[in-house]
Amino acid sequence: TNYMRRSLPETKVFKQKLNFELSGKSEVIIKYSGCFENNGSHFLDLMSYFYGPPIKVLQASSEMTLHSLFKIRATLAHHNAICTYVPLPSNSVVEHEVEVITDSFKLIIGRAGRDIKIYDKLEDPDFLGQYEYGKLSLLTSNYLNFMQYVYDDIYLGLSSGKLPANLCDIETSLRNTKLIQELKSL
Repeated sequence: TNYMRRSLPETKVFKQKLNFELSGKSEVIIKYSGCFENNGSHFLDLMSYFYGPPIKVLQASSEMTLHSLFKIRATLAHHNAICTYVPLPSNSVVEHEVEVITDSFKLIIGRAGRDIKIYDKLEDPDFLGQYEYGKLSLLTSNYLNFMQYVYDDIYLGLSSGKLPANLCDIETSLRNTKLIQELKSL
């Protein structure tokens, strides 16, 4: 399944950062535009790639718009994360934003994947013994050429005979599809 966000170099770096630095749970807010089946599904898959498959639906509701788009608002529990999906009201504005909040850092993926901001945890100068998200690192993304990275990963898999760990396999794709159907019925 073409869940291309898994193939972006920045995604691979962030996955390593999560694996290395994450000691507690993440809180994740995913804002998506358009239909959940077409747009939100990419984020459902991305969160499964980062945190493993969802283990529980904590809250969910869905509606079909006048334009036959499914808007799903849901909160899903993963092993190390609580992920909340928020549909945006406009169908004419392409906006996808993911905010990952951890004990060590905050990450904001904005402008549909084109802007990435990472805020590291620093001591708060105003509140002794407390921390704030401070030092900002900006990453640039070649998001608009996302298919190049997918093709590179597919080529790597075909030439090596081994599916790269970041590509979505059939089992994961079927699990995502089943969950989307379940969420649509709520």
